[in-house]
Amino acid sequence: MVIREMVKSIGFWGAMGGILMVNFYKQREVFGYKFDPNYWEKFYNESQYRVPMSKREISDSGVYRYVGYRLVLGDNPFEIDYWVPPLGKYLYGLSAKFLGNPYITSVVMYLGGLIILGGLAKMTVGNGGAKLAMVLYGLNPLLLDQIGVTMLDSVLMVILLGHIWLIWGSEKGDWRKVAWAGITLGLMAGVKVAFFLPVIAIADVIYLWKKTGWRKLVVGAGGVAAGYVLAYFCYFVKHPNPIPWVRLHGKVIEYWKNGGRHLWGGWEIWRYLRSGKFLGLKGDQRIMMTGGWSPILGLGVAGAVWAGVKGGRLRYLAGLIIGWVVMIAMVDFWPRYLVPIVPVVILLLATAGQKDKKIGWGLVLISLLIYGMW
Repeated sequence: MVIREMVKSIGFWGAMGGILMVNFYKQREVFGYKFDPNYWEKFYNESQYRVPMSKREISDSGVYRYVGYRLVLGDNPFEIDYWVPPLGKYLYGLSAKFLGNPYITSVVMYLGGLIILGGLAKMTVGNGGAKLAMVLYGLNPLLLDQIGVTMLDSVLMVILLGHIWLIWGSEKGDWRKVAWAGITLGLMAGVKVAFFLPVIAIADVIYLWKKTGWRKLVVGAGGVAAGYVLAYFCYFVKHPNPIPWVRLHGKVIEYWKNGGRHLWGGWEIWRYLRSGKFLGLKGDQRIMMTGGWSPILGLGVAGAVWAGVKGGRLRYLAGLIIGWVVMIAMVDFWPRYLVPIVPVVILLLATAGQKDKKIGWGLVLISLLIYGMW
């Protein structure tokens, strides 16, 4: 029996290692990348961010690596790309400044998400479910794409997974874990505008209310505030007075109120979940197809509707998934907005796959088929 388990374990880790090797090979260009601050400064200053109607259009990925680098050098986060919180950009800036390659942060986030997901699945459905979840993660093209960009969604994903870990660890009423769960939620608000924070907070309160009591939830709320302040570490290093920091948020609020994207009842998230197609945001708004799509996303959202009638952790996961998707449906859509919730979908599906091996093998085969196409 022991030998059989060892053989199975070796087989799994061999397969997992093979998947990661193929993934890194597919994104091999990022490992030889050298960050040139002079090039990116010139590019940024000649882009649409500085010159209206400029033909040199810089992507969000390019902006985040350059702005992150500037933040590490000490620039004020309220003076450059101020409408996006600084934490995620700062992490890319650290690897750009000290390692010469901002993509190192992308790789760390990808591996960090895999490790935390495996731990969460083991807590929920044991070793078998953890192995299934990790394989589905490795075969997911939308997550694989994140290695080749310097975007904020994978940073958000890792912190969200850590948040779930702490929420589940708070079930026995440990106020310290409740506080840390709040801190991670505050950190998320410091990566991207806190559009999704209410959905997560509502799911947390519903899940923990009877387990911890309202007093410890107040501690968690204090943790949210502390985490958000911590996310602006790069500001407070140079400007320790918190009063200007509070006032400068008016600048951010004005941007999103007057110059940010407008809310709308978007259909594109549902089209994407079903077929991988979505309406482009620029030009003639043609229907686009992305290589990051996998049918398990739609299956997971459908499964979340079913899991919502269950109790405990399944209902919590379902609440996060359904709430996140509904919020995405309210804004201009881009597939990467789903990245933080993809491991949560995988965790929910792994629970079903562990209980019914046919479902598990079916999920793996579907994932392999899509994975082989890209």
